[in-house]
Amino acid sequence: MKTSKLLIASSFFIFVLFLFSCSKTKQQDTVVNSPQSEEFVNFTIDGVDTSYAVPSDNMIYHGGTGTGTENGSFFASVGVTAMHYYGTDSNYVFFDFPKAGIAAGSSQQLDKIIQTGLHPLFSASSPQYVHITEYGNIGEYVAGNFNGSLVDQPGISHIVHFDFRIKRSN
Repeated sequence: MKTSKLLIASSFFIFVLFLFSCSKTKQQDTVVNSPQSEEFVNFTIDGVDTSYAVPSDNMIYHGGTGTGTENGSFFASVGVTAMHYYGTDSNYVFFDFPKAGIAAGSSQQLDKIIQTGLHPLFSASSPQYVHITEYGNIGEYVAGNFNGSLVDQPGISHIVHFDFRIKRSN
């Protein structure tokens, strides 16, 4: 089941990376973490911080076109992709969680995290949750945070923290 979901998510993620590479013309070689930015993803894995912020980085909100009840379906998920460009190289993070019941104040079960250089990360045994702090209408913002321990496919445990705020596109 997780392998099938991973293949679907990985295929979609590769497609998103392709779209980023086609739409981005030139990018600064420096990382800008502006506290003034309305859209951001701040990520820490095993004590290593990475920050993404608009306009210096690209971000996409994947709202899923389903109702949120299609169990295991990409269309039932909400996802966030953030990416830096460095000339021909890039650094990215993607995470997703179910769409059903999402609202400000809700807790959505984290499905997976995919980041440059790491195997996909999943919950070890018990569910882990993304806490949604803001969920506006389309064109407004969705924001939230996560703290927890996740494992990669070889079974190595990682301490993860992230917070994000991104404009909803659907």
